[in-house]
Parts: sequence; C-alpha cells; structure tokens
Amino acid sequence: MNVIPENLFARRINELKKYRYTNDYYQALKSAAILRQLLIDQDALVHTVNRGPRIAIRFKVDNTFTTKLPLNSSIHYTPTELGNMVLRMSLGLQELKLDKFLGLNILEIDGTTFTVLELIKYAANKQGGVHFENATGEALKASLDKLEQFKAPALILVLNTIVEIVLIALRPLVQEILLFPSDSCFFSRYDCSMGQEGASTSFKGDGCMKGDFEAKVRQGFGWFAEIKIDHQKSDGKKFIFQLALKNKLAFSVYISESGGIGCNAQLSDNESITVETDDFRKYNLFQQFFCLACVLIVSDGTARLQLQVNSIPAGVNKCQCKEFTGDVERCVIGADIEQQNNAVFDIKELIILDNELNDEVTRITNLYFERRYRA
Repeated sequence: MNVIPENLFARRINELKKYRYTNDYYQALKSAAILRQLLIDQDALVHTVNRGPRIAIRFKVDNTFTTKLPLNSSIHYTPTELGNMVLRMSLGLQELKLDKFLGLNILEIDGTTFTVLELIKYAANKQGGVHFENATGEALKASLDKLEQFKAPALILVLNTIVEIVLIALRPLVQEILLFPSDSCFFSRYDCSMGQEGASTSFKGDGCMKGDFEAKVRQGFGWFAEIKIDHQKSDGKKFIFQLALKNKLAFSVYISESGGIGCNAQLSDNESITVETDDFRKYNLFQQFFCLACVLIVSDGTARLQLQVNSIPAGVNKCQCKEFTGDVERCVIGADIEQQNNAVFDIKELIILDNELNDEVTRITNLYFERRYRA
C-alpha cells in the first residue's frame, strides 16, 4: 500500500481536532505524537505536503492572556482565536515561522522556561506518545511533577494550547489540499454544519428541506453526503433524499423496510434501477458519521448504479439505458418528494454532481470527504 502524504496529513489534522480540548492524559500524548510527525520529524509532513502549494505558514501567538498556574508558573502564549473572539490588534500578537515557533518559550515553571519543541519531544519521546523512556532527572519532568502535586495538569494544558495554535496555522494548507469537484460537474452543495466546525443538521423523522431548481441532469447523477443514520421512528420505507425531474420522479436515497440503505433511479416511465445493502443497523458505522455515495452513470447504452460507504462499494447494479436527462423540478432532503415518510439521520455536508460524472470524479469526491472528515 502506498500512503499518499496529503491523505495522511489531512487525517492527522482531523485527529488533532478530536484531541484539541482534551483533559485526558493519554489523548494529550497522542496529540504530541501527531505534532511530532507534522512538524518535527526528519520528513515532517508539513514540509512534504507543502512542497507543491508553497503556502506561507505562520504560527500566530499572543502573550496578552497568560494561563496562570501554581508555583508562580504560567503558559505564556495563547492561540489568536479564543472562542468567537479573534485577536487582531493586540500588542502581544506575533506571527512566527516554524523554527521560531518551535523555539518559543511557551511554558514557565517556577522561573524555568521550556520551548514548544522541548514539550512536544518530551511528551512524544519520553512520556509515551511514540516512545516511553525513564525521564528521571530531567528538568522538565521535575518541574511538571511539582505542578502535579497541586493537581495542575500543565503538560495537558500546554499541549492543548500548542495544538490549537498549530490547527490555526495549518488551516490554509488544509484548505489547499481539500479536493473538490470541478464546476463543470457541480450541481448543488449543502453545508449542513451552518459554518460551525463539527456541527450537523438533524432530521428527526418529522421535518425536511425542500429546494426548487432550474437545472438539467445529463447522463448521470451523484449524491455524496457525510451522514449518520439512526433508528427510524416507525416501520416502513423512509427517505433521506428524493429528486424530481419535470413530470417524473428521478432519484431516491432511502432506508428500506428491512433497515438497509437503498438507492433508486427512475430511468424511464417503465424502467428503474435499484441498489440496496442489507440491514445497516448491523454495520459498525451505524449511528456514526460516514460518507455515503450513490452514483448513477449512463454511458455507451449502459446505466450503472453504485452505492459506496466511505468510498468502498457496498452494491452495484447495471442495465441497458439510452439516456438519463431532464430538467430538475425540485428535491427534498429528509423525506420523499411529497414531504412524507421522513427519515431519521444527521448530515454535515451534501454534494450533488450531475455532469461529466465518471469514476475519476467519483474518486475525487470521495477523497474530499475522506480528507475533510475521517480521523
């Protein structure tokens, strides 16, 4: 297996996001291991991934708001985003290149200062993030042990601070490597997180979203969503999405009566194609977020409908078909086209593709979801 550095980088960033506010020692050590791989290793991921984009990465820190600790100690620097407040005009604001950031004296304990580099290496190389070694006698361990006597988890607190600074600094590079389908095959996109990182929109089986469009479907339709499917409120077929072309129903994503995920495309008045999984409640991804893709491609007289779970094929069906075209009338998220048979699920993002759809576009779209959401 050949590991793609951009994929590894994106997923490490997503892991860091999970641990950014941790109060658990083990998770803080895992974040230190990720920080080492991103910033410090001989082939640090940030350098490997940035060779092409050449983004000017700056680590923004501020010493206006220090975190006071016992023993006349403190964390000197904070990130430049504190909740909804962004520090812009502060006199303590600094923007540092990587080497200056790693050399920054960020923690002081009873008059002794320690750098970002020292703290990451200590947690990753001595405390078990990557390696575990007996650090008895080291000044950093002795200083941290003093604070532990006062129930002050200084290592966790300073690692959380470093993680937040790093996530802010690397955000432009993350955005650069997030692949997105070209405009030529883009039909619609719904950011269901409402701009809040990690948030989602919940459909509880009694509501839906309806959209009216003036667009044309041409020889294919791709439906990609970061979604979490829950237990349904009642028995029967429940709809996650339906699309109607003028004068006919065209495309459906649903929960089947047996609990499986299904996709159906109405190819003509008397012909349709369907793919279904078995009972999805048996999957380990049930009640967890995953990327669901339902893709119809019509080419050379053949219609192929494929259902994918985190880019892995979960079912495919083929039949003869001359064309799949038409003018879009409306679509509904969370119910059928009549706004009934509502499904229960959460969704973070929905992307719909309708033109020049092929296996490569499908791969790129799945890769976008992997890089943005998988940890």
